[in-house]
This record gives sequence, structure tokens and C-alpha cells, in this order.
Amino acid sequence: TTIADGNVDNITLLPVPFFTLTGRLLLEGSPDLSPVGQTISLTSPCAPYKPFNVVTAEDGTFRAPGLPQTSLSLSVSRPAGTYVREVRQDGAPVSGPLRNTGPVEIILSKGLGQIAGAVDLPTGVQPMGITIYILPETPSLNAAPNPLTIPPLTTRFTFPNVAPGRYRLFASVIPPNYMRTEELAAALDARIT
Repeated sequence: TTIADGNVDNITLLPVPFFTLTGRLLLEGSPDLSPVGQTISLTSPCAPYKPFNVVTAEDGTFRAPGLPQTSLSLSVSRPAGTYVREVRQDGAPVSGPLRNTGPVEIILSKGLGQIAGAVDLPTGVQPMGITIYILPETPSLNAAPNPLTIPPLTTRFTFPNVAPGRYRLFASVIPPNYMRTEELAAALDARIT
């Protein structure tokens, strides 16, 4: 198709190919949980700010029509206490973006664990607090837990509800003379006349 209007000539519009992605959400070993009503979000690099959202049917199936034929990033809402164990497309495990081919299986599983430990501080060090971070060693659809700040004089920590996998652990110490934002604001308020 050629469009001519004013000073615009010889522009050919090509149809953008679209496809329909189908799939199923499975809950492994969880007869008490239902796959119905979970949101599957698919994001295209063509429109990263506008995910395509579909909701699973009673049997866990979903159908996402009108997707652009590009690779798609996937995120899944999931029932509490579950994690994404595996994503398969055309029967093969997927570790990156989805392709615009065959059906997708998303397998959720129960069996979250915890990471617990203690920070070993040098003798005499008494920080205002310690913030612990854990990050998965490999990309995952399971979000890393939020950082955990433990109060002064405490060295033990526990991250509950962590998906199985390998993690890296980092810690940062809040120095003894650290002034929290609200304390700093109060101190500045007192000096302003």
C-alpha cells in the first residue's frame, strides 16, 4: 500500500506480524491452590512500558492474542508460598525471553526455604545496624527478597520464603555516628530560625 499526502510520497506500510501465545500455569504438588486468576505479564522490547496482561482460566490455561512477533519477557503473579520452578516452551526449558512460537508451560511449586545466619563483627564494633542483601546468582523469575536491616547489637538474620537456588549475600554496616534522615531533618529544623 502506498500513501501520498502533501509532500509525503512513496511510503510503503508493511503489516506488523502478530501472533497468539497460548499456555498453561501448573501448580506442582499444590492441590489446595488454584491456578485460576493469576496474571501473566508479557513485555515486548517494542513497548517495554506497556505489558500485555492475561489472566489464567479455571484450568490454568491462558491465551494472549495480538502480540508483536518479538521476544517477550515474562512475569507471573503467583499464590503466596509458591515460586516459579520452571518455564517451558515447545517442551524445552526456557531461561531467557520467550519466542513467538509454541505453547508455554509455567510450573509453580511450593517448598520455599529460608536463608539464616549471623554477621561476624570485629571485637568492639557496634554499628547502628546492618543491612543484608541476597541476590540470585543467575537471572530468575523469582524476585530477590527485599534487603533486611537488623538493629544495633543484633547480628542474626533470617530471610523467610526464599525460592530454592544459589544466592550471593552482601552486608553493609551503618556506622556508629550515622544520623537517620528524620534525625538530620529534626537537627536542621532546630538550627533554622
